[in-house]
Amino acid sequence: MKKIKNIALIASFIIAVSCGKTEKTKKKGYDFENEDPKSEIYKENLANYIKTANKDGLAFYFDGYTNKDGQHYVDVTIEGDINAKTIMKVNKPEGELADIIKVEGKSYHGAEFKNLQLDFVKDSLKSEFIYISSDDIVD
Repeated sequence: MKKIKNIALIASFIIAVSCGKTEKTKKKGYDFENEDPKSEIYKENLANYIKTANKDGLAFYFDGYTNKDGQHYVDVTIEGDINAKTIMKVNKPEGELADIIKVEGKSYHGAEFKNLQLDFVKDSLKSEFIYISSDDIVD
């Protein structure tokens, strides 16, 4: 009987935690968790959110690296008031980010970008996040 109580308690906790994340995200006006980060509407909503959000309430984490036709891209997970993902284009790799790119991101998964600065550029064909700077990358 005690085992069943413990299982029920754990299941209730898991459900409460997972529901809380979704509700928190939906309160922000867009459901980032259930949409495609590569879609234009997702990127536009994320750019608008980041522009108006309290930056102290957001954390940006390294989530992967891609080199496509000589262009560097870094996958970023954003946590805080929202849970979102994006891909940022890196035009000028400098400092620690250059080191991460040299090793193609190996062993840096989960490293935090401190004070990450991004630009959001949109033209008639596409929109993308562009890396500007970061004060530090904490592994």
